[in-house]
Amino acid sequence: MGGLDKKQQEILNQFMELTNIADDDYATAVLASLDWDIEKAFEEFQSQNSDGDSDYLQPVNDSLNAAEDSLRNSPSSGYSSRPSGSKVTLSSNGVDSGSGSASSLMVVAGDTPLPSARSSDVTKQAESAAFEIASDDDPDEPEYYEYDDDDDEINEIRNSLSNCRNSNDRPTLIPSNWSSEEEATSNFAKVFEDRYGAIHPFFHVGSLREAMREAFESPEIIERRPLAIYLHDDNSIASNIFAGKVLCASAVSDLLSGQYVTWAWDVTQSENKDKFLEWMRELHMYDVVQRVQMVRADNYPLLLVVTSSKSQIQLVDYATGHEYINNVTDKLIHGLSEYMDIKNTDRKEEIERQERERIRQEQQEEYEKALAADRARVQEEERDRQMQEEAEAEAKRKLSMKNRRCESLKKNLPAEPTATDKGVITFRVRFPGGQPMIRRFNDSDSLKSLVEFIESEGFFMEDYRIWNSNVPKQDISTFDLSKSFSELKFPAREQVIVDEK
Repeated sequence: MGGLDKKQQEILNQFMELTNIADDDYATAVLASLDWDIEKAFEEFQSQNSDGDSDYLQPVNDSLNAAEDSLRNSPSSGYSSRPSGSKVTLSSNGVDSGSGSASSLMVVAGDTPLPSARSSDVTKQAESAAFEIASDDDPDEPEYYEYDDDDDEINEIRNSLSNCRNSNDRPTLIPSNWSSEEEATSNFAKVFEDRYGAIHPFFHVGSLREAMREAFESPEIIERRPLAIYLHDDNSIASNIFAGKVLCASAVSDLLSGQYVTWAWDVTQSENKDKFLEWMRELHMYDVVQRVQMVRADNYPLLLVVTSSKSQIQLVDYATGHEYINNVTDKLIHGLSEYMDIKNTDRKEEIERQERERIRQEQQEEYEKALAADRARVQEEERDRQMQEEAEAEAKRKLSMKNRRCESLKKNLPAEPTATDKGVITFRVRFPGGQPMIRRFNDSDSLKSLVEFIESEGFFMEDYRIWNSNVPKQDISTFDLSKSFSELKFPAREQVIVDEK
């Protein structure tokens, strides 16, 4: 525990004494995940015990012991001969480091997990035992065996452990049933913040193609930024430590938020990882595809630094889940430096392009000046012709509409009675600039009939008024048009004048 300061060592000793936890590395990991808050750690310990985890852990432990015995008897399993109860440490390179740091995961071979251990921690211990266990002895000694990537038995154990880990109630960063990339990445950002706090890089919400467009295709070269792709995998034992302690560290978070466009994706579920690789191929990011396929799940999360030069996507650098803050910031600064060189080259080429464009523009302006007079004359003639055609077309359209309206009104007029019929009212209608017309109506006809008769001659009420012969004269179009002539007490003979408004 050489990596702890005096205060952390005191908190660790007190926590182990209160909980009777014998595994100091497990206790360190619990405290580190809760920012060394002993009260929260003790509450977490109590809640795990009250949830009945001991009943859950026992069958898991039995299956792990059986798997361990099976693997120990196989020379290709990666186990070395160890006395029962010896401590096995998983380091980032898969070799027993003996360091005892907070990020190391230790398993006591053949021992039963303590009742206080959480199911997720047992899963992590089991995974380290199933994947990368090395002897405390020198790797060069005969009893050291290398891990076999193609061992089907180990892969089966890993799958079962992965299922065990994902069975908890913690929401996934990206569920498998997402309907859009915007929905998926928005869910990632929300759940990530719920897990690791508000201090984290700003994650682009939207598709990877949109993130690339924002990073590489800004009209202003100075505003372009490299792209950082963060791939999270909850199956990796380093996922929480890297996400919470490295990615959310202010040095890394500020660098990503201020200098990068950061796009995140969760590859915990195989279908999400397959979809990510499919997008990579569609975007011709073959370097990224090759790198992602080569990295084992134990080394996740991944932080990929990507640049673009002349539409060619390049993977400049990448960081794995076992790297520290300084390593990650160095790689991010390296990516910035690489992209700065690219932008400087692009800026130089842009200046040269603008100079060529300036010369071409001057030549074009000279050419335009020579043709300006002819172009203006032709355009003016074309405008006059077009305006005349439009005016004629509009006049024809209005005339056609007027004729159709007049015909429709004439069809709806009541039949004209003869002069000898009873109850006949005769109107003498004077139209503007025309000869007067005589029209007879029955006194039972409505005033609307007279108005429609006048409109059927092309004099519509929106533009004209109808005056009677009274003194003073009245606009009869303002009367109640539904009433009959007899109700309105019209005389047997009446003269009306149609006047423009």
